[in-house]
Amino acid sequence: MKISLSLISVGMIAAAASAGAIDSIDSGLSATYKGVITAAQMDLIKNPTNKEAAYAVMYSTNSWGSPYVTGTLASGDGTVGQEGWSQYGGLASNFKVNASSPVTATNSHTGPSMTMKGATAASAFIDIYLDTSAAYAAQAGPNQLLWLENDMYRNANSTATTAAPSIYAVAFDSTYQQCNSGFKFNSYTGAASGLGSFLNSSGVITFYGFTLPVSSTANFAAAASNWTKQASSYNVDTGEVSWYLSADNGATYSAWSYAANAVAGRGAGEVDFYTANGAATALAQSTTWANSTQYTTLVPAPGAVALLGLAGIAARRRRA
Repeated sequence: MKISLSLISVGMIAAAASAGAIDSIDSGLSATYKGVITAAQMDLIKNPTNKEAAYAVMYSTNSWGSPYVTGTLASGDGTVGQEGWSQYGGLASNFKVNASSPVTATNSHTGPSMTMKGATAASAFIDIYLDTSAAYAAQAGPNQLLWLENDMYRNANSTATTAAPSIYAVAFDSTYQQCNSGFKFNSYTGAASGLGSFLNSSGVITFYGFTLPVSSTANFAAAASNWTKQASSYNVDTGEVSWYLSADNGATYSAWSYAANAVAGRGAGEVDFYTANGAATALAQSTTWANSTQYTTLVPAPGAVALLGLAGIAARRRRA
């Protein structure tokens, strides 16, 4: 059952649901930077046994291509549209399947894509979501990483940092109230936050955002008018969340993780793409998505984890 979202404010999303509420807040904490890893290391993390059977795909947009049809992705607020996607907030015209994708010099997509256009009003909320609970239940098991991957083209549409909408790609858990993993981006600066749910100091599970540092003075930011490949994973057994972002078409990824106060054992509920305005903005934010997939893989073998550690050491040495 889809959550009912009711209030957007700066730094927090309050959402009333059938069994509770969602709070998405900046935790003030930073995820642990693991350094830069190669495409081969990323493949080893996702598939440590080097077997196709390790993958269990819950959905894939196939670059928003067949069987998707060019035009509106959803047919109206609360109505199921193409391939099970449902709209919440805004108009059907806010979510369009495109026949082609924006092309850049460093990161090109030749297939279809989906453009999500936000609104200009204060507290505007535009959301498209897909229920993946049944697909997860059919193949859930131990020793799994639950992944969400997307390619994002961030248009530079917002005109002021204080009014910049936030861009979200979120994998919700089986309660539809908490986040397993995902990302939030500032549409003006591109500043990225890693999303996950953890026990706060009061013992309440809370939907948190963590900064993603790449140095002692800078955090990762998605470039405007360019593609950023993103992947995030939730360890079903331990609750640890990891985030991976690439600005070079997947040749390398910056990697982070966070495990303190993690909550294990949550399954998959749905995947959402949405924008949230903290204040009125002069121009509507527009974001294009491609190659979106949710799937599970096995927990990495110790060798794959060691590679990540070595990558982090190498990155620290380069900065020294």
